[in-house]
Amino acid sequence: MKANQMTLCGQIRSQFQGKRRIPFVATDHEISHGRDITWRLRAKEAPDHIREAWIGTSWIVEVSATGRRDGKPFQATHLFLTSLRTTPEALLQLVRARWSIEGWHWIRDTQLQEDSHRNRGSGAGAMATLHRSPEPAAAE
Repeated sequence: MKANQMTLCGQIRSQFQGKRRIPFVATDHEISHGRDITWRLRAKEAPDHIREAWIGTSWIVEVSATGRRDGKPFQATHLFLTSLRTTPEALLQLVRARWSIEGWHWIRDTQLQEDSHRNRGSGAGAMATLHRSPEPAAAE
């Protein structure tokens, strides 16, 4: 959920505050690459007012990551809507996999500056392919 959906973010966040019963919970712990992070997913059925506004939504989800990254304290919380009906453990793995993809896109955006290119349409895809292609072999 992006922050520009302020009303929806507030509605979802409020569902996870206080002593509300959260029926679906999963956790995972990662120690690698300078990170010691605990991931916690909490999910519940989407309330009627959210399902009516966002057709197809089954669950609302809160995923938090807390721990240390590169020796510094780290904490992040993200909110999601999903139409998936799966186990909390599988949903947490899907969220983590998406974040790993986003990490690669961050590199492409910041280091390769793909977002700043003026290429549009098929030209943008062609340039992205060229950026991730290996170096051509040297001519002999």
